[in-house]
This record gives sequence, C-alpha cells and structure tokens, in this order.
Amino acid sequence: MEDYQIKSDGRGSFGVSALTERAQNRAAGPPVTSNLTLWFRARADAIQFVKAGEAEGFAFAGKEFLSL
Repeated sequence: MEDYQIKSDGRGSFGVSALTERAQNRAAGPPVTSNLTLWFRARADAIQFVKAGEAEGFAFAGKEFLSL
C-alpha cells in the first residue's frame, strides 16, 4: 500500500498527499489532516521529497508524473 499519492496540476506543479496515518505523522509538529496536500512548484523539489521519503521506507503512487 502506498503512503503518498502524487498528482500534477498540469502546469508544472506537483502535489503530494499523505494517504496513511504513518505518512501523516511523518513530520514533527501538530498532527496532519488526511486531506493535506503539499504542493511543489518545481519538479526537482518534488523528486527530492519523494527520494527522501523512499529512503525512510515510504511508498509513493503516481511517480510517473515525475518521470521516476
């Protein structure tokens, strides 16, 4: 099961939404709601986020939007 879903806005920005409780609790700070989407204006920034997440054992759906 994927922890995150990647989507594109069709204009060069990419959104990453947490799908699992584990992903929602990844960051320190207040709890994240399930409908939160992190938006990246640059493809390179989204790729960096995905690679860091994968290094921590998270799985991502929609990586084809980033050509990974």
